[in-house]
Amino acid sequence: MRSTLTLPARRAAAALCSLLLAPALASAGAVDPGQSIPVDSVDLMLPAGSALAETSSAFAIDYAATDRPTAGTLKGVLRSAVYDVGGSLTFVYDVDVLDAAGFSEAAERSELTVSSFAKAKTAVTGGLDFEALVRASRSADGSRITLASDTPGLGGPPVLIVKTDATTYDAGGRATFAVADEVSGPYGQDWIAGGTASIAGLLRPTIVAAPVDPAPSAGPTPIPLPPAAYSGLGVMLAMGLIAATRRVWDVKKC
Repeated sequence: MRSTLTLPARRAAAALCSLLLAPALASAGAVDPGQSIPVDSVDLMLPAGSALAETSSAFAIDYAATDRPTAGTLKGVLRSAVYDVGGSLTFVYDVDVLDAAGFSEAAERSELTVSSFAKAKTAVTGGLDFEALVRASRSADGSRITLASDTPGLGGPPVLIVKTDATTYDAGGRATFAVADEVSGPYGQDWIAGGTASIAGLLRPTIVAAPVDPAPSAGPTPIPLPPAAYSGLGVMLAMGLIAATRRVWDVKKC
């Protein structure tokens, strides 16, 4: 079944061009546990593979700041999708803001963290609506991958694409989306307000554990002989006994 995953309007044209010009997620950068790499949104493209599944999770973030009234609510949806690309799985996590309540859609801070990738090899690409060059990082234990804006005022809704070596998946993934925007007060006083959404039910890779080796025996196990070999051994043993008996009778005759 073809996925209905869509990118926000600002990325749709670029994504379409990428699909036409590139056969695979060739521009993704490998990221190891504890590593951080630059990501250029110019390289953003949807995987050129078969869409296997998609989830959609709505969220709402109440904007607030210390000693300030609640400024409003940012509403959106996080879509996750999985693609089969040459026998391994690529995952897409796309945030779409549905109601920004007058905010600039996470321009001051935009940070998406998705888990879990603990046992998978990963390569990452992605982008933000308002910032071309961002950073992707992976936690020291390898489980979490984060795409974040590093320039206040240039954030926006993110899309994160993670190519893996996994061949199985489930919907046990989780994400946090941390945002902030500049808010104007009634008397021209501006401040930064934000919040964080925790989102569950996302698609993620699963690594099937290798079977546990049996406990070693006290000694090496010999290779079993085929059934015919036993009859051959019996014949040889019988011939040896006959020969030995003949030698004994020959000695007695002497």
